[in-house]
Amino acid sequence: MKKARWIGLVCVLLAAVTIVVYKQQALGTAPLAVDAGTPSVLLIADLNEAEEAEDRCGEIIRTVRAAGKRGVKVEELMPNSASELLARYRVVSAPTVVILDKDGREAARYEGEEEKTVQAIEARLATLSGD
Repeated sequence: MKKARWIGLVCVLLAAVTIVVYKQQALGTAPLAVDAGTPSVLLIADLNEAEEAEDRCGEIIRTVRAAGKRGVKVEELMPNSASELLARYRVVSAPTVVILDKDGREAARYEGEEEKTVQAIEARLATLSGD
């Protein structure tokens, strides 16, 4: 009887783990609605800071928008928006820049507004084009 109980418990645990792993993978790899074959950028920031000259968050926003003018698909969100993209890409702080590959999967992530983070965002976005 004890052996049957253990087998049942193992089966239930295995099923639970399978469901959790499946949901995590589905959340982490579900593509953003993008044009096929085009890399894109998801920007989460206080967009009201875009024009603040001395603010690094504003610098990040302006850098991402410049990439958008070059043809890179850009999706901008406020941190308090109700968008499901915040959950899908597990955004917990702002500013956050998520670089998505041509299939809409996360290729790189930058969080915060330290100078080295701003420089890394600028360097990465310089390699992207909308073509």
